[in-house]
Amino acid sequence: ILVTSLKECSLQDYRGGSGLLYWREDSPNGRYKAGERVNSSLSGLANAQYLIFAVYNLTGSTRQKNFKVHHVIWFLAHGAQSELWLDHIDLCKTNNALSNLREATIAQNQQNISPRKASQVSPFKGVTMRTNSGSYWATIRANGESSYLGSFADPVEAALAYDRAAIILHGEFAYLNFPDVSHTPKQLQSMRDYLDSKRNLQTFQRVA
Repeated sequence: ILVTSLKECSLQDYRGGSGLLYWREDSPNGRYKAGERVNSSLSGLANAQYLIFAVYNLTGSTRQKNFKVHHVIWFLAHGAQSELWLDHIDLCKTNNALSNLREATIAQNQQNISPRKASQVSPFKGVTMRTNSGSYWATIRANGESSYLGSFADPVEAALAYDRAAIILHGEFAYLNFPDVSHTPKQLQSMRDYLDSKRNLQTFQRVA
């Protein structure tokens, strides 16, 4: 039986811990001993690698079974496997501390990603430079639709516009270009009104 426990970092942070797993029982074949750390390795695509570990002879099978560390940690903490995706809040997929994990839909998981370097034309998420004019467009996706947020001469202003829209549309899953910047209630309300007006226009156009 696979029985693991999170490393106890402090008396107050047993479950959150450091995201490490330890064997609670000796394995029948002597591969590991109780109290030893579970050896894990990276697996997956270069931009989406997770820590996994292998277990042998599970439930009588001689085949190897791989487990993702963060899924096991979630199971140990909650007593059930998540039916949703598990999102790494800080974007570091090797940081499996319980405090860094949260359930998310596929859409929410995609909202909390950094700019893709392969197709990056500006250093900011949601910002694209228009080569014909030298201006910067801000756009955002939510609920399967893309919304244009405006054209800006300064990429920073475009990135701030994206951040305000992300706060409204993506909530706690928003990846912000400037997470330390505080937006005024007036700025957020102005963006909310703009997004509402675009939704109302799109609804009118579909009906028409």
